[in-house]
Amino acid sequence: MDNIDTLLLFTILFLSNGAFIIFLIFREEYIKKFLINITTFWEKWWRALVGMGAYRIFNWIYDNPIWISVQLTWGETGVKAMIILSILLNATFIIFFRERNTEFIGWTLLDRLVDKQVDLRKKYFGLLNGGLWNKCKFIWGIPIAIAVFSALWILHRFPKHSDAIAQIFLPIIEDPFVATEYLRHGRKGRLRSKDWLVFSISCVIGLSYWTVRNTVLSEIIRPVFELATAP
Repeated sequence: MDNIDTLLLFTILFLSNGAFIIFLIFREEYIKKFLINITTFWEKWWRALVGMGAYRIFNWIYDNPIWISVQLTWGETGVKAMIILSILLNATFIIFFRERNTEFIGWTLLDRLVDKQVDLRKKYFGLLNGGLWNKCKFIWGIPIAIAVFSALWILHRFPKHSDAIAQIFLPIIEDPFVATEYLRHGRKGRLRSKDWLVFSISCVIGLSYWTVRNTVLSEIIRPVFELATAP
């Protein structure tokens, strides 16, 4: 191998963090196939992947260190300020993305996959019948497969109630913007009164959960926070 091949190999070894990848050192075809697959996948999905990562990092920072720090510092006033800011941010996102692509939230892709879930499941478990590289892909994909197939099963098993389930759980595990955008089911353009009703319900459910959750965490952290900020 030349220097570029060696660099790519060590990059793969570093990122994979799996002992079994060492065996691929002696199977150059696996490495080339890996690089081709990654390149193809990245070219197709890079916008969605970057968006998913950036949006969820933003949400985590806002929901955890920022919210808890504000609550610990300003108490009830800080909580009210965070609730108002959350509503304004989510409303801004809904208005801004009402006519734009929102694949970056991830959940909007599920509607396309409901009718394909049997084929997807066969294709995924079919990896076990392949070579070492396919078995590696199967192992790496287990967490994503569990989440995706569970969501698809619910959508297929309870089609009449899937929106109600999403209305309850998405504001909790995501936020009101994601819940509202998903429940629009790909519809773009003017926001209907129904969309704003979904958004309002999502705000009540989601912000109630996050207020209680962060209040509990704040009380657990408070002694350490007061000790660290004491003069």
